[in-house]
Amino acid sequence: MFQDSRGVIWLGGKGTGLYRLVSDDMNRFQFKHYGPAEGFDEKTVYGVTEDELGNIWIATENGLSRLLVNSSTFIGYGKSDGLLDKGYDANALYFSQRYNRLYCGKDYGLYQIQLRKPSGLMDSHGVKVSSVRVNEENWIYAEEKSLAGLEEGDQLELALTSQDYGYRSSVRIRYKSVEEDKWIELPSDNPVIIFPSLTSGVYKLEIQSTDGEGKWSERVLRLDIQVRPYFYKSWWFLLLLLMSVVCLSILFYRYKVRRLRHRQVLLEQLVAQRTHELEVQNHSLEVMAHHVEDMAEEKIRFFTHLTHEFRTPVTLIHGPIQQALALTSDKEVKEQLHIAERNVQDLLSLVNELMDFRKLDTEKVKLNIRPFDLISMIDDLLLPFISFVKHRHITLQACYHLKGLSVNADPTYLHRVLTNLLANAVKFTPDGGHIRLYAARLVDNKGKVQLYLSVSDTGCGIPEKDLPQIFDSFFQAQNKVTYPVFGQTGTGIGLNVCKRIVALHGGVISAKNNRAGGTSFRVLLPMKEMPTEELSAVNGMSEEDNSVVTEDNSLQKATLLVVDDNHDMRRYIRSLLKNEYKLLEAENGVEAMKIIEKHQVDLIVSDLLMPEMDGLELSKRVKENLATSHIPFLILTAVHSEENEKKCYSIGVDEYLCKPFDADIFKYRIRNILTLRRGYQERLSQPAVLSDISELGLIEESRDKIFMDRAMELMKLHYAEAEYGLDAFVRDMGYSKTLVNQKMQSLAGMPIGQFMKNFRLDMGRQLLEQGKGDANVSEVAYAVGFNDPKYFTKCFKQRFGCLPSSFSHA
Repeated sequence: MFQDSRGVIWLGGKGTGLYRLVSDDMNRFQFKHYGPAEGFDEKTVYGVTEDELGNIWIATENGLSRLLVNSSTFIGYGKSDGLLDKGYDANALYFSQRYNRLYCGKDYGLYQIQLRKPSGLMDSHGVKVSSVRVNEENWIYAEEKSLAGLEEGDQLELALTSQDYGYRSSVRIRYKSVEEDKWIELPSDNPVIIFPSLTSGVYKLEIQSTDGEGKWSERVLRLDIQVRPYFYKSWWFLLLLLMSVVCLSILFYRYKVRRLRHRQVLLEQLVAQRTHELEVQNHSLEVMAHHVEDMAEEKIRFFTHLTHEFRTPVTLIHGPIQQALALTSDKEVKEQLHIAERNVQDLLSLVNELMDFRKLDTEKVKLNIRPFDLISMIDDLLLPFISFVKHRHITLQACYHLKGLSVNADPTYLHRVLTNLLANAVKFTPDGGHIRLYAARLVDNKGKVQLYLSVSDTGCGIPEKDLPQIFDSFFQAQNKVTYPVFGQTGTGIGLNVCKRIVALHGGVISAKNNRAGGTSFRVLLPMKEMPTEELSAVNGMSEEDNSVVTEDNSLQKATLLVVDDNHDMRRYIRSLLKNEYKLLEAENGVEAMKIIEKHQVDLIVSDLLMPEMDGLELSKRVKENLATSHIPFLILTAVHSEENEKKCYSIGVDEYLCKPFDADIFKYRIRNILTLRRGYQERLSQPAVLSDISELGLIEESRDKIFMDRAMELMKLHYAEAEYGLDAFVRDMGYSKTLVNQKMQSLAGMPIGQFMKNFRLDMGRQLLEQGKGDANVSEVAYAVGFNDPKYFTKCFKQRFGCLPSSFSHA
């Protein structure tokens, strides 16, 4: 332990090194240790003393060390500095101020050390590279300031010297890279810089040493080391590699071209050989095909001749049967004759089908294409089928959507196509099933009009593997269950005949299994748009006739707008309602909006699914428009969906009715909606209830509810102002006078002026009742906005049936 002249306490010991006692701002003491990081690499301290300059001397097992307190720099002294020995006794170090000497105690004597060095020691001679070793080979003398010839991955060792050979132990050496700021200090006994594995590039080093007093010299050795990269990273190697790849690619391309040309020659030779063989085989097949065709033609001629021979006896059988049916009255005989007649019809149908097949096969059929009434033809066609399937409880439906379509086809052959398809449907439909025939007008992507015919059933369907061959000649699908029907021969030529007839008309026919079971046969025939005059001539009644019928109704009847894209459905609804209401019709929502703008409509009956604008969008636009939001709306649809029903009711639809519907229930719904609306208006016009608009039954947050709330609010604010008249009321409502009057008439059942007058009269009655005999009639008249008490009394009597004085004296 030693305390210097500044009062600092120093501690040292064996194996502990050197410590200094320091204190912080809070006068708390702690020891600071001096180690390699501070430049003192000693573990054992034998003694500590202070010279006249205030520097601290430390005796260690390796000699003496001096700590320059001002710079906190340690300087070591050994034999090279003039010391004779290294070992000292503990606490045997003393500095003499008088003689400026340092005394050290030993086991066998006392040492006197004079603190003086030769004059040249204080100057630094700088640092140099004494020798170089690469990859642990021999050391090579080198004094250059740059090194070259090194390759990436080499191990480099640089030995340094300070040129102070007599006092090298007191000289310290450090180095750093130019790119970095951190210095690396080397051991004084072996100052060697080692690079284990060099990377390619240029190393720029700065090397610095200290003088004898431990001060770093300003003389810095700058050393440049150049390292070549691996050969495969050099630019010339990459260029050579690129050239090699290009040359190999060219050679490979030329090789592939030569090989492909050679293969092409071989393939041409092989194709020529195969072509010759195929020509020989084709000739043989043609000879065989002609022979088979001749045989088939001979068979068809035989069957065709046979069918012609059948027609005469069939006619001779059918004629007497019809005469016998007309002459006999015996029910049992008639029943037997009907069986015979039905089978004769089956045989005749088979004969006709075989003859048609022959004509189509020889392409001798000439179509008689002309416009005709398709609906009438289908109705006549369905009559025998309906009577036949009645006892099997099969439902046979026909739907049409043919407005504006001229059906130009051969009615005879089209009749045979539909008969064949319906007979197939009846044959494969079980008892209690459904058969549906649908005829509609379609427009394709190119704007061409087509006739769409569909016959669907709920039978067993057609196996998927048989669908591609179902229209082939003599092909019959392997259905498990069939139900015989007249006209159904089971020869496998009926659908082929249908396909050929449709093809002669320029159309297409297809078959597809339904998801829910059964099969649908679909026919598309090209058609043309029919002029209005022609449509009137064919159908016997035009839309103008329909409008005349509806317009003849009394103007006092409620006006109903029927919106449906199906003409037959509109005609059916018109037949139900024409005697009770005035009717307007529209095909879709777009036409309906135009009609609503031109006519005053009391109720709208609309289908849900329509082209251009559906019923959901139509109801939304009607309810969002203040001018039409009061019109009741009834959705009539075949879509039974809770989601659609919720959407409709959320918009403001009054009724949602699903098809098929009962006609009486449908009429009752319409009557109840209109009666309920009129009842609201009548109750609102009753005395003393005008201020309660809940009597209107309006939907909360609807446009109508907001309108009436605004009207009531304005009257409550201004009913006492005599100058607040009709114009001021319309201005404050924020709409046109026509719209306000129309809405007030539709919702409250009265014009604007009557509404304002009734409100003031109701408020006057309330004031009279509240006065209980003390209220003056004139004062009340002025209080509710009347300028003339006599006029107030007159209007009061008209509304309430008594004089206002009867309330004031009550």
